[in-house]
Amino acid sequence: MSHNNKEVAHLWAHQSGRRATGSHLSFDGPVLRSYSTAIAELVELPGGHRGAVLNCTSYSVSTQRHQHYARMAISHLPCVEVWDTHRGEAAIVPRYTKAETKKWARAQIKESLRRAADYHLKARRARTSNTQSCLNARAMALVDNATALGDWFGVKLPAIDVASIAEKAERAYAAEAKRQRDEQKKLEKDNAKKIKAWQDGEPGACIPFRVGKVYLRRRNPGLPESMVETSKGAIIPWDDAIKLFRFAQAKRKKGWRRNGETFAVGPYQLDSVTENGIVAGCHRISFEEIDRLAKREGVT
Repeated sequence: MSHNNKEVAHLWAHQSGRRATGSHLSFDGPVLRSYSTAIAELVELPGGHRGAVLNCTSYSVSTQRHQHYARMAISHLPCVEVWDTHRGEAAIVPRYTKAETKKWARAQIKESLRRAADYHLKARRARTSNTQSCLNARAMALVDNATALGDWFGVKLPAIDVASIAEKAERAYAAEAKRQRDEQKKLEKDNAKKIKAWQDGEPGACIPFRVGKVYLRRRNPGLPESMVETSKGAIIPWDDAIKLFRFAQAKRKKGWRRNGETFAVGPYQLDSVTENGIVAGCHRISFEEIDRLAKREGVT
């Protein structure tokens, strides 16, 4: 069965099935491939949890789009970035021997710290405080990336002034989070007509990928194959969407989190319900949007 590429990425991130194929994007087990090149890989972490290794090497425009789908799909998982994976490589993490894996991890840590230093230097030369904040935040993220690589693959890191980094990171992350919130509000306002056209199912309508908020629409209303589609490209049957709506409304005040009890939504699993909305993998859907679709479709 063929899927659209966004759905392939979601199915891979949730490991819903052994394999799936889209248009030049596929996965077989933990490795997601664009054409024949590994662009992301799921790994087991020391604590028994699952993490994702994201190949950030620059490739063709189509593969870069696939990398973007992968990044969206694993936003709910711990993630590390790596570089310099050659075209045609079937996997990202070399597993021939432990020594080979650690050698690869050391090279990736070195590259991550080198990139962090470059961003720090660019931040010093930045002409505006917003640009400086963005660059410093990216530098701190790359230091965190190097730390995570060391933890995941058992490699001792070079000496790093953790206290200084943490202090800078806290300020940089706060400033960057505010900037992103402001940017998202502006994007939603500027693209309001496009968002409504997509929600209404107008032919050719699309929501710019930079808009981070998740929107919903119903496809094929009145037909047995009716379904709900998210603006991130995930699809669930309409009947499952109704069950999810009613379950979420029942848990809205007290909240709910997957912990022994589970709630399946099509091929996916619901992670939590809060007073603000629901979380399922990389999807954070507000009750404002859920209620809008329910009201439109007459669901109570």
